[in-house]
Amino acid sequence: MRNRPFRILFLALASLFVTCSITIGIEAQDVELSVVPDVVYKLPDISKLPTESWTFYLVLADKRGRDGIRPIESRVEQLSGGAVVQTTILPESTLAGMRRRNFSVGKEVPKHSLRRAYARDEIFDLRYDFPQMPIHWKIDGVRVTLRLILPDTTELKLTKQISVRYYSQKTSFIFPMKGPGVISQGMWNNGGHSGYGNQYALDVMGLTPNYAAMLKDSEDLNAYATWGREVIAAADGVVVYARNDVPDNGPGANPEDVFSKLPDPMLASAGNAIVISHGNGEFTALMHMQKGSVRVSRHQTVKRGDVIGLIGASGDAFGPHLHFQVQKGPELFKFPSLPVAFENLKAGNLARGAYFDAK
Repeated sequence: MRNRPFRILFLALASLFVTCSITIGIEAQDVELSVVPDVVYKLPDISKLPTESWTFYLVLADKRGRDGIRPIESRVEQLSGGAVVQTTILPESTLAGMRRRNFSVGKEVPKHSLRRAYARDEIFDLRYDFPQMPIHWKIDGVRVTLRLILPDTTELKLTKQISVRYYSQKTSFIFPMKGPGVISQGMWNNGGHSGYGNQYALDVMGLTPNYAAMLKDSEDLNAYATWGREVIAAADGVVVYARNDVPDNGPGANPEDVFSKLPDPMLASAGNAIVISHGNGEFTALMHMQKGSVRVSRHQTVKRGDVIGLIGASGDAFGPHLHFQVQKGPELFKFPSLPVAFENLKAGNLARGAYFDAK
């Protein structure tokens, strides 16, 4: 009987441990980590170095809607065949600078905000960039372990393993315009597009045969060599979206003042645009064409090389150019873009600021 107090103390501690374990388990079920986009693709860098890059967001959601959750440490392991190649520890101070709410929609978010197309419940998100990683590492996954502090000071640890791979393009594309031009905005790993839905997009401007951007010393839209250049279908397909009513933005105009007042203002930010399904899960989106120049309509079949519109300056465009991207679904802005290659252009011609001559 002399051991009874110790037995009581042991049982009390055990009961407390079980209670804590259950509490932590419940908390873990309430808090969820997801990766955006759902599939992460790496992209060979356009440089003399044998490197590649990729990026993704970790989005934290809480079924209880608590705003007081904060990250205090992130352990990032790069994997190759299951083996850890490199480990990086990000402290709370770094995570505080990374913390955003890129996917939530509150009352303050305008109706024309692209965020509404891909919104989801979140407490916060963290963007992880992996620029210029050595190709010989053969990274095929990333494991992120995130330590969190809950509002009641409970610590929680969540782990997410993300597959990283090259994209296997299904469609053989030609460039969506002919003749000389320049890439005015490239892919995310080349200092270009970096949003959820456009990280592999290209902005394109046409040039004169002498590679001049302007035809005359004027601010008029028709002074640009790219204004009115023909836009062509990059591959056979069926049109699933077409818009033709968005005014072009003149010199000095604020595009938002124009497209935000139109029907479906979020879609109007793409200007006069076309989305083509290629029948294999790949869709091409072409944006910012001249008002009234779109020559195709929904459900129409197009052939590779068909003229489908003219380059303009409609929607969220501060000057004439064509925005082109391959994406995973038919709706503008809702689906992530995909890496793209063209059979009639070398990869180096797709770098930001690179000149090309598409035959």
